Amino acid sequence: MSEPLKSQRPGRTRDETLPKLVAERAASDPERVWLEELEGRTVTYAQGHEEALHWAAAWRRVGVEAGDVVVTMQFNTADAVVGWLGLAWLGALENPINTDYRVDLLHHVLENTRAKVMLVRQEWLGRVHEIQDRLDHLEHLIVVDPTGDPLPAGRFRITLVDEFLAGVAPAGDVAPPRPSDIACVLYTSGTTGPSKGSLMPWGQLHSFPGMGLGPDEAILDWGPSYHLPAKVWPHMAALLGARVLMRPYLRLSTLADDCRRATFTQLLPPIIDAMLAQPPSPDDARCALRFWGGAASAYPGFEAFRARFGVRMVLLFGMTETGIAPLWAWDDEAPNVDAAGRPLCGRVQPHTYPHFECRLVDEHDQEVPPGTVGELIIRAGVPWAMTAGYLNMPEATLDTWRNGWFHTGDAMVADADGSFYFVDRMKDCIRRRGENISSVEVELAVRAHPAVLECAAVAARMPGGDEEIRIFVRRREAETLTAEELIGSLIGVMPRFMVPRFVDFVDAFPTTPTGKIRKVALRGAPLGDETWDREAAGITVPR
Repeated sequence: MSEPLKSQRPGRTRDETLPKLVAERAASDPERVWLEELEGRTVTYAQGHEEALHWAAAWRRVGVEAGDVVVTMQFNTADAVVGWLGLAWLGALENPINTDYRVDLLHHVLENTRAKVMLVRQEWLGRVHEIQDRLDHLEHLIVVDPTGDPLPAGRFRITLVDEFLAGVAPAGDVAPPRPSDIACVLYTSGTTGPSKGSLMPWGQLHSFPGMGLGPDEAILDWGPSYHLPAKVWPHMAALLGARVLMRPYLRLSTLADDCRRATFTQLLPPIIDAMLAQPPSPDDARCALRFWGGAASAYPGFEAFRARFGVRMVLLFGMTETGIAPLWAWDDEAPNVDAAGRPLCGRVQPHTYPHFECRLVDEHDQEVPPGTVGELIIRAGVPWAMTAGYLNMPEATLDTWRNGWFHTGDAMVADADGSFYFVDRMKDCIRRRGENISSVEVELAVRAHPAVLECAAVAARMPGGDEEIRIFVRRREAETLTAEELIGSLIGVMPRFMVPRFVDFVDAFPTTPTGKIRKVALRGAPLGDETWDREAAGITVPR
């Protein structure tokens, strides 16, 4: 049975935000390790606190103030964490963005945040300079991981990180944020328009189940820096007095060994498949004690993974806006794991995790009975446990928060015992290898080709529960554009994870009575002989 939700130590409350927690640990147990880079340095709680205050002073020296958004584009490192906390001590907001963003998507985020300052690895500076004439707000670039190559000329002020941090004393006149203050901005997929920046309060980082974890935990954080766990795991560790094992980014070649050093981590079906594909080892049973399987854990490899590695798994359903787990269950409590592959999202357990209320409703927000498909809507039972809305997008915020509930856009069904099962996405979102991808943004990139008249992007369900991007394309009259030519034009323009795999050319689209493309018909179309497959064609997308 799941262990009761409880405070990790006497007196611990939801009012203690991460900067305050780290400061407390620095005072009470300064030499205790907080962040351990598996290919780099180790940071104690005392070092982490002092470095965060040092970063705060450096940020302030370049003009960052309370309420400002600073965009960061970097790997998952200890510096990424303490730099974020430096902004927090000033009351500023970090917006870590996908390291694969470029061209239009990078432009959208930089303009939507209205950021004046950006921290970026030097290898990606060229992407920012490529769109500099389209940017109205960005002024200053802080460059990390310098390559030694000449810095590009342009209108931005550029400062290398060593110069940025040099000559400042740790800030001493700052106060920690409150749970209602915004911790960061995380961009989530725009399924009916551009991607949206979700405003995450510090109180939201506290919203994870009580799983009996303690101060001896080693929480493996394999990144990336712009995903929710990269923010939750440092908070969880500080709450427990535990440590975080850090990788700059996911490496399948080291993941099994990393898991043997950890006690808790996050795994998704494609990663589990990759681990199962490795030759068995006598050390497999020494893998981490607990794993997060995510929203699609009940898939063909689930039982094989659990049996081989001897771990207990916790099934979670969450999203950027709701936090880690409004729905969850231990694997041995999850009923009716569907052998046909319908993903089990988790289980509402009021006695162990009272933070959220979850309902399934129809199009009029009326609750549907068990066994009936409805949209999952969520509200928190404690303050500041969910998103505070979308950055500079009031209409999107109002549309999502209707009748006092957050509307997820996910179609689910519940049984009489209160267990929820994922059915489909009501929004046109594609989830590929852990990334939520907006079909709208894929379509915008494809339609930019002069030979394309219309386009529709949908998810192609693959064995194992993952999805690939499939596009249906209608060419302009007399055009002879090939799939290989079209995909070649997208590589290097759009993020690597958004480049479609499958292409179908059509003469017309099925439409609704109002003239909109009926994507439900396209999603149900089998991959046929006329479907072009990028992988079968041997075309790879370079980093």
